[in-house]
Amino acid sequence: MKRITITLIAILATLSIYAQKVEVYLNGNHIDTYYNTPENQYRIVFKQVDNWQNINGYEYVEIGGVKWAKMNVGATTVAGSPDTSYGKYYAWGEIDTYYKSFNSKDQVVAKTSTTTHIPGNKYSYNWINYCTDNKDDNTFKEWNPTPFGSGTVLQEDYDVAHKEWQGTWRMPMWEDFQKLYEACGGAAAPITDVPSTITEGGIYWVEAGTTIDDTTYNVSGVLCVATADRTKRVFFPAAGNVQNITRTSKSTLCTYWSSSLYTIAPKHAYCLYVNDTKVETRYSGLNRAYGLVIRPVAD
Repeated sequence: MKRITITLIAILATLSIYAQKVEVYLNGNHIDTYYNTPENQYRIVFKQVDNWQNINGYEYVEIGGVKWAKMNVGATTVAGSPDTSYGKYYAWGEIDTYYKSFNSKDQVVAKTSTTTHIPGNKYSYNWINYCTDNKDDNTFKEWNPTPFGSGTVLQEDYDVAHKEWQGTWRMPMWEDFQKLYEACGGAAAPITDVPSTITEGGIYWVEAGTTIDDTTYNVSGVLCVATADRTKRVFFPAAGNVQNITRTSKSTLCTYWSSSLYTIAPKHAYCLYVNDTKVETRYSGLNRAYGLVIRPVAD
């Protein structure tokens, strides 16, 4: 027994001569340690972690305790092209679009029929279609019953994210946008000079054609990167919005509906509003008749 013990001690002593210790840190916090590997065998490779999971076949990443969908309602790519990444435009609380497509001048092409909640041919997202018969007083023609019931948040039957994707998917409330904003550093403005490699969380404005961490974004928009884990990120294409019969601010403005009513001026609802100089998670400057894109969330 004594001979075996001495042999083991000798082996351990030999290993300790060549042993190395590697400590791994994430955001300043020690997360792992590796021992007894010769120095010449170490190789550090940084890879993008695939954080995407799915609900009902739609991918999401969780940031700030909220599951954010990878793409907009009606989109087929994250940032492939305007046609594939913007998705569909909806008036607040509508579960159908008023248009069939957009022409070369970014004007809407009408549908022959829709399933919208206020009768009439309102395919153009024209504010006048949501006014009372006295068009001059600009009084909002409320639905009966209201799409938000007795509360201030859209009910399921008027939530296009839930109607289209089912399951636990829904439109984000303004609080969800705020949680995303805070989880990504709460920047006062997006960073206009986005690096090719992101080393910290934040809110970044991305111009079309930019490549970041080996991903090329063919449309402009805002990239939200979690401060706790920079591999968790979600991109919002700058799809602009539809006012009257024209799509405006395409490639320069992100406006995404929330499901939250702006009670001070009920003809408005809260939305996410981002351009290359500012971020507002509780923006109320757009009225409910405008057509905005939708980014679903789940709890």
